Amino acid sequence: MNPRKISFFVVVFIVFLGLHSFVLAQEASCPIPRPVLRRENVQRQNPCVRFLQQSLNTLISSGLTVNGFFDFTTEDAVVDYQQLNNLSVDGIVGPETWEAINRELAG
Repeated sequence: MNPRKISFFVVVFIVFLGLHSFVLAQEASCPIPRPVLRRENVQRQNPCVRFLQQSLNTLISSGLTVNGFFDFTTEDAVVDYQQLNNLSVDGIVGPETWEAINRELAG
C-alpha cells in the first residue's frame, strides 16, 4: 500500500476516534435511564439532546448542529434513524429508540 493511502486511513481513524470520544463525553452528561425526548417538550438546551444529536451525526451522518435544542431538524433526523432501523416512526426518542442508539454506539 502506498504511503498516501496509509496516511489517509490514519487520518480517517483519528477522526473516528475523536468523534467517538466526543460522543462518550456527551453521553456522560445524559443520565440513565435516558429521558423521553420530543420536540414539544424540549424548549431549552438539554445535555441529552446534545448527546442525541452527536449520536445521530455519528450513526447516520445527519449533519445536525450539536446545540442541545430539539428542533425540527433534530426531529427529522430522529425520524430518518427510526426508519433506517425499522423502529416505530414517530420522531420521539423513547426507550425503543434509545436502546437502538445505545446498542449501535456500543458496536
